[in-house]
Amino acid sequence: MEGSSKVEALSLSEAKREERRTKWATQVVFRSLATTATFAAGLVIIFDEQTTDIAGFTMHADYKSSPAFRFFMIGNFVAAGYGMLALILVSYTGTNWLVSFMDLMSMSLVMASAAAATAIGHVGKKGNSHTGWMRVCNYFEKFCNRIEYSIACSYAGFLCLLVVCALSGIPKARNSS
Repeated sequence: MEGSSKVEALSLSEAKREERRTKWATQVVFRSLATTATFAAGLVIIFDEQTTDIAGFTMHADYKSSPAFRFFMIGNFVAAGYGMLALILVSYTGTNWLVSFMDLMSMSLVMASAAAATAIGHVGKKGNSHTGWMRVCNYFEKFCNRIEYSIACSYAGFLCLLVVCALSGIPKARNSS
């Protein structure tokens, strides 16, 4: 009897180790994807600019043209920087409450900056007849298209961070029930 319980205990502990390894590998994959996506979003917007002539005036568009685009660029680079740091921390210490909290803050920052850029991008693309804001994307088509790619990368990073936050919350939910 004792021998079989020791074997069961060993197989149970091996199963737990395998579950931890799988969880760790999944977190590393999604953290890497989030870091890459947010870094790509920041790079695309920082190098996106276009100059065009409109009615004899030279107009220039870049991320500095809007505070929302500046916030977007900064938010994505901060999230990418944290993502690189978090990959190192998780590799050595695993996930703890501080890492989980910072994951949540990073996810919130990416979502807020992507939402701000989306709102300004929508006004640039469609205009707003109620306030008299004209569309500008018909004059800055390349710039607006690249902004769309950048925002899409940022939302992909947000979704990856959402998965990371969910993964770190699942064991806590299991233990509380």
